[in-house]
Amino acid sequence: MFSEGSDPVEAVVFDVGNVLCHGGFKQRYTELSERYHVERLRLVEFARKHRVLADLGIWSEMDFWAEMYKAVGITDVPSDDLLEPMLELIEDSVQLAGRLHATGIRVAILTNDSHQLASARRQRIEARIRTPSPYVISAEERIAKPSPEIYTRVVNRLMVPPHRVLMIDDSRINILGAEEAGLQGVLFTGTTELALELRKRGVLGA
Repeated sequence: MFSEGSDPVEAVVFDVGNVLCHGGFKQRYTELSERYHVERLRLVEFARKHRVLADLGIWSEMDFWAEMYKAVGITDVPSDDLLEPMLELIEDSVQLAGRLHATGIRVAILTNDSHQLASARRQRIEARIRTPSPYVISAEERIAKPSPEIYTRVVNRLMVPPHRVLMIDDSRINILGAEEAGLQGVLFTGTTELALELRKRGVLGA
C-alpha cells in the first residue's frame, strides 16, 4: 500500500496474467469441466501442483495441458486454440503502461509463463506499446515468482535501485516476494485502482 515515505519510482514492473492480459485459466477449467463432466476442482488442483513445471520451462504449454487431460481422464482432446483466451489484452492496463512509458518511467515485464504462452502474450503486448525492457520470463530464467532472486534479476537489468522499482502483480504472495527483494509493491485489483495508487505515489499525472 501507499506510504508517504515511499521512495520516488523510476521503474514500474508489470505482471502479465490478470494484469495486462486476461488470465484465461479459470475460464478454461470451467469450459473443460462442463464439456467433459469433470469436477472442476480436479483441474484446479492439478494446475496448483503442476503449473510450475511449465512456468519453469520444464514442460511446454502443450505438455501441461496434455498431462492434465490424462490425469483427469479426458481422452477426446479438444482441438480449439488453448492459448487464445489467455491472450486477450486488458486494454485499460495496457494503455496505462503506455502512458507511464511516455512520461519517462521505465516499464518492464516480469511474468511466470511457459515459453509458448509468454511468446504469444509478448507479441500482443508489444504490438500495442513500445517494447518493455527488460521482459523477464520465468521459463527462460528457470526461476519463478515469488522467489526474491527473480526480482533481483529484473532490478539488475533495469540498473535502478530496488527501492525505486515498483512491482504490480495480482498475487499477494508475489508482492511479498518483491518486497522481500527490496522493491515497492502494489497488489493489482483493477486498472482504476492502480491508476489512483500511481497518482498517490506521484508516478502518474492527473
